[in-house]
Amino acid sequence: MHQPRGSNGRRTAARGGLDSEVAYSIAQENLALGCDVIADSVNPIELTRDAWRQVAVRSEALCLEVEIICSHMPTHRQRVENRKADISGMTLSTWQKVIDRNYAPWHRPRLVIDTASSTAEEAAEQTHQNIRR
Repeated sequence: MHQPRGSNGRRTAARGGLDSEVAYSIAQENLALGCDVIADSVNPIELTRDAWRQVAVRSEALCLEVEIICSHMPTHRQRVENRKADISGMTLSTWQKVIDRNYAPWHRPRLVIDTASSTAEEAAEQTHQNIRR
């Protein structure tokens, strides 16, 4: 949702808040239709985590919050610095932006998956097991 808009590659002024509101609305509409929703997004602050949770609560849907981390800093840095954009015009974060970001600790239970010690397949299985609980 937070990617450049239009063919000129310029970002819209409505980046951030409006994009998030659109994502919440799309998710809620799909839940109302009986569809499953997986919201994969960076949520470093409680405000956005709470907003996603409220989408599920309003829809009376299951909400599994998952925090993906990489506890091995050299591996995390290597992944950030070697990422390739797969969306035309997408600007990737630098390592400095990653370590300087505003991050609020979690204050409620969630599934934590550490990609330093889990493969993508293992992470998917952990998530699936927690959904079935």
